[in-house]
Amino acid sequence: MLGSIITGLLGIGGKVLDRVLPDKVKAQDQSHERASKQIDATLEGERSRNYFTPRAVVMYAMAFAVIYGVVVQPFLAAYGLALPVVDFSAPLRILLGLLGLEFA
Repeated sequence: MLGSIITGLLGIGGKVLDRVLPDKVKAQDQSHERASKQIDATLEGERSRNYFTPRAVVMYAMAFAVIYGVVVQPFLAAYGLALPVVDFSAPLRILLGLLGLEFA
């Protein structure tokens, strides 16, 4: 009887220690597994041929803003057409982030 009480207390103590001091190897394995599943989900989403996913729509909008600010507005301003100037620094950063090209 005393042995079973001690064994029970040691079992509870072990569970408490596992929660307080988690196993680093187990945490790394879980982190790697989560990252692997995220990569698989991303690849599957990229394989789909639907060009109007929410991510794609945001990319189109940001690309339009950047193209307007870099190509259209300066070209038309050179011919004397005054169009509103758009600050495209935020759309550019978002577009680069969505494309995976953001450096800073």
